[in-house]
Amino acid sequence: GIDRKWETAVRDHIGKVIVIDDFIGRTHCSDIIINCMATDRTMYDGLVNPNCELLLGMEYALIGKEFFIQDISKREKCRISVFVSGSDITDETSKIIRHCKGINRRNNNKFTFDVIVGRLNDKCLSIRKFCEENEKFNFFHDIDNMAEVLNRSYISIGALGQSLLERIALGIPSIALAISDNQTNLIDTLAKSETFTFLGTLPLHYDKILEEAINGLYNVDTYEERRTKCKKFIRNFNIRIRW
Repeated sequence: GIDRKWETAVRDHIGKVIVIDDFIGRTHCSDIIINCMATDRTMYDGLVNPNCELLLGMEYALIGKEFFIQDISKREKCRISVFVSGSDITDETSKIIRHCKGINRRNNNKFTFDVIVGRLNDKCLSIRKFCEENEKFNFFHDIDNMAEVLNRSYISIGALGQSLLERIALGIPSIALAISDNQTNLIDTLAKSETFTFLGTLPLHYDKILEEAINGLYNVDTYEERRTKCKKFIRNFNIRIRW
């Protein structure tokens, strides 16, 4: 939700503007943009000021040390986390959890869902209400212990971007979706890693694909293969612990 308008407004009061980005589509007025998910500089054409320095690629990945030190023995096999994005302007969270309710009903209500929403999510109250009214759905809002909450889950559902990279660092097999056409250009490197199941780009018909994706990751061989690929991905890019 922050773009050129906000960056321009604060320029007179600070020295430099550095943007840590995982979404290409906003316009910026900044000195530096850091985006570990992108490698193609032309994707920022027309979106940044001429003197903006672009720091792109996995060598600029910023991952807190808490994502590398979690105790995986705390993970529960029937627990699934859901975190789409900080703002989730198309309200994919609500769509996903409604379908998850049906999936749970067809599976003897065996799954527990941890539903995480960010501070900028304007559907926060309706999502909270849904979780309060439906057993097996836990609501988390604007949390500062993301690594700890995610680590409780066996698999995770969310968008491409920084949060996917954090789930890879945790070694949690994921189901991922692209929330914009621009994000599909970010998956080239990640797709080759085979660390997650890609649902596609919005709009998505979750009734046709979500349950199949969940069942696919609960296949023991597939799950262990994805976990191994997560570890390999982190090692191959020599991603360092940052704090």
